[in-house]
Amino acid sequence: MQSRTKISSNIAFKKYFLSWFVLVLAYFITAYFHLNRFWEYATWSIAILAFILFISLKKLEFTATALYFDNNKIPFEAITALRTFEIQQRTFYLFKTDDKHLLKRYYLTQLGGLGYFSIIKILFSKKGKSTVPLVTFLALLDEKSNISKS
Repeated sequence: MQSRTKISSNIAFKKYFLSWFVLVLAYFITAYFHLNRFWEYATWSIAILAFILFISLKKLEFTATALYFDNNKIPFEAITALRTFEIQQRTFYLFKTDDKHLLKRYYLTQLGGLGYFSIIKILFSKKGKSTVPLVTFLALLDEKSNISKS
């Protein structure tokens, strides 16, 4: 059995803490600051959208043959589209699969980038790996998935 390589970043914190923190913050803003109705609705709308975004994030791991979204095995060939969008300089990745069920068709995640700590970790690693897991993942995704190249 091949070992999985985790490439998603900080998903548990965002899913279980930050999603609820946004709702609590919205409650305190609307309870203590007397906003007019428009700003109150806008605050709650943004808070609920952020909650849904963070709670739907999935942990992503991969091997040479498959992806694992929160331990659900998806072969590379099942990936049909990849969409990216950015919110406040944080890139989110939406993977579309060929599954018939709507809830199993889309997977949202954030991939770990090359931050300062990642570079330091690579430099002082005793394993001597020459490739970054994200680069390996993107090469496998390009080679094995059914994402149209246009």
